[in-house]
Amino acid sequence: MSDPNAPAGWYPDVTSPGRQRYWDGAAWTEHFVDAPGTQPVAPQAAAPQPAAPEPVVPAAAGYPAAQPVVQPVEAQPAAQPVGAVPAGATPWTQGPGAPAPGTLPAPPKRPIWPWFVGGGALLLVIIGVVIAIIVAGVLSARPSGPDPDPGPVGPVGSPEEALQDLFDAWWAGDCDAYLAVTTPEFGADWTQDDDTSGFTCESFEQRADSYYGASTDLTLDITSSDVGGQSATLESTESGTDAEGSWSTSYRHEVVVRDGRWLVNSEEFVE
Repeated sequence: MSDPNAPAGWYPDVTSPGRQRYWDGAAWTEHFVDAPGTQPVAPQAAAPQPAAPEPVVPAAAGYPAAQPVVQPVEAQPAAQPVGAVPAGATPWTQGPGAPAPGTLPAPPKRPIWPWFVGGGALLLVIIGVVIAIIVAGVLSARPSGPDPDPGPVGPVGSPEEALQDLFDAWWAGDCDAYLAVTTPEFGADWTQDDDTSGFTCESFEQRADSYYGASTDLTLDITSSDVGGQSATLESTESGTDAEGSWSTSYRHEVVVRDGRWLVNSEEFVE
């Protein structure tokens, strides 16, 4: 207010056109109103304006009018767009493997070894079940109870071996060996010369000694063997040496199967 004697009232606000400020006759107040006949003006973005000068306050009589003090207004930095990097700042960069902006991170990879372990275990279970089924089928197919009769078993030894054992028993005077390779019928036929007492081991040993006690180099030569089923006919020649020189005797023996063994059943001299 250039006139300090102006009466109180509303006066144009020099700091804001289109507005009035109230002067109370001594100083400006903080009361404002729109000037009559003005239209509201839409706010517009504008660069920062320097602060308006303070209104001139009427000076007292005898003093110069007060001058407004202008305060400097610091310039404000322009607004930064979203995502812009401020000056002097280090721009942010994403680390290796980080997803691109605006994308979702990839789901973590799951290990595949549990699939192999689980698959192997399942395969072992299946194999075990199959083996169990096969074993159960085999066991159920077997007949219960004792094993069936495997059928006849071939006789022990051979006719030739039985005949050789007979002569070995004679040459050794072994009664038990003689009885082991002869049938009961052969042993019962024990009447020779003037001996009618029947077979005894004592009589056998006496005859063996009288027949072969003075002989050496005793051998048996089986000249023929006719085997038919459970019996065989063998011809042989026995030879040796005594005080008078070499001697030999020819025989024909029947050998039969008894209780699974070949046994000598009969004997005759052959001229």
